[in-house]
Amino acid sequence: MPLCQSPPMLVKTLLENSVHKGIQITTRSYPCLNYYHELFYPNGIKKLPIMIGELLTPSALAHWIM
Repeated sequence: MPLCQSPPMLVKTLLENSVHKGIQITTRSYPCLNYYHELFYPNGIKKLPIMIGELLTPSALAHWIM
């Protein structure tokens, strides 16, 4: 079950007379991911859950920070 609809794309944005580069992805929505959406977006506002330490391994945390 692929989570992305297409491969990542490089994008450039002009902000305050400088070019910012980034990577853009478009993800799919699956009902099996609703649990995580509710954890991170209670009442539609992004918030880290109190149990974040139980959800992230050291490797996952390193990837998230990058």
